[in-house]
Amino acid sequence: MLKRYFSKTNLCWIALAAVVFTVVTVLINAGLLGSYYQITLYNICINIILAVSLNLIIGICGQFSLGHAGFMCIGAYSAAIMVKSMPNMGGFAIGIVIGLIISAIAALIVSIPTLRLRGDYLAIATLGFGEIIRVVLLNIDSVLGFDFTFGASGLKRIPKAATVSNVFNVAFMAMGNAVGILVGQLLGAGKMEEAVDTDRKLITFSVGICIVLGGLMALVAHLFPQIYNTSDSIRDLAAAFIRICALCMPINALANACYFTLRSGGKTFVTFLFDSFYVCVLTVPMAFVLSRFTGLPIVPLFLCCQLADIGKCVVGLIMIRRGVWIQNIVGKEAA
Repeated sequence: MLKRYFSKTNLCWIALAAVVFTVVTVLINAGLLGSYYQITLYNICINIILAVSLNLIIGICGQFSLGHAGFMCIGAYSAAIMVKSMPNMGGFAIGIVIGLIISAIAALIVSIPTLRLRGDYLAIATLGFGEIIRVVLLNIDSVLGFDFTFGASGLKRIPKAATVSNVFNVAFMAMGNAVGILVGQLLGAGKMEEAVDTDRKLITFSVGICIVLGGLMALVAHLFPQIYNTSDSIRDLAAAFIRICALCMPINALANACYFTLRSGGKTFVTFLFDSFYVCVLTVPMAFVLSRFTGLPIVPLFLCCQLADIGKCVVGLIMIRRGVWIQNIVGKEAA
């Protein structure tokens, strides 16, 4: 059993992760990576953790859970509260351990009744768990009688990586999961033609709904910055960023749907190149070059970086059209 986990392939991945972590830490400490690149890397790592956990329960266990946001919320608040109390790596490490313990206890409580359920019923039950966590965090301050989580405004003096666009981006993220689950089930059942037809319809619907949501987001972009007490120039800049995110939402939806289509056919390494490798090799270096060696203003620079996903869309559509993802990986494993 141990040889399986500590194979040469796994050890190489662990070594690569350690090297990347060391290099990134050195670059941050040397001041070569600004806050924009740090936040981008934080988001990448957070989504890697989310993807691994989703793959564990959906891809390996075959259960459809919608409660992952609740567990991530527990860990995030635990780490953030401990870091506020102990602003060092020790506090961060303790926060991770506390978040792990609380999440494990919550998972045990939820699993006792819900693991007797299957399919849509399990999804509804886990969705309810995530909603319970949200309601508790929003109202716990009123119960305790003092500021603990600060309700809807979030913890104070903790850098926030989330933006207004994340609220709207839930649409194409959810559609990507739908593509992976529905198309993957059809491929596993050997219904190749139906899988192709369903995938085409889901991709079209995903892009279409994001065109509508992107238009709505662009129309109300000027309203969100008014919430914050800041200068008019900052509000205008924030509104411009939101409009760019709205413009690029259909592009992101298409790239995301292509990613999950390839993943549904078992092309995990291809999706790694398609997503993480593409960002690290093209998007991040392009942002670095444009910011350091050109006089391009921040708004056009942000637009260029967002439009870089068009390349992912082109590559994804070519691979989907060639049908490299159309295979029954369940049948292969059974054989």
